[in-house]
Amino acid sequence: MKQPRKIRWLIAHQPQELFVRTATAFSKELAKYCGDELEVEILTYPDYVSKYGEISDLDKLSAYDEIDAVSPEQ
Repeated sequence: MKQPRKIRWLIAHQPQELFVRTATAFSKELAKYCGDELEVEILTYPDYVSKYGEISDLDKLSAYDEIDAVSPEQ
């Protein structure tokens, strides 16, 4: 069996909850059409940093607010 291609989706917009919900819905729809060919990894900024490390220059964006941080529910 072939390994699925992974799409890493970093949510760095506000309101974060809305974008995570949208990304999750997109991921489910994509799975209907592509099956196991694609896998969408939805990450908030804190999730990304803990898994892959800091992103240079992203911390300078004013849009990110830790108070609004949510974890994606897939």
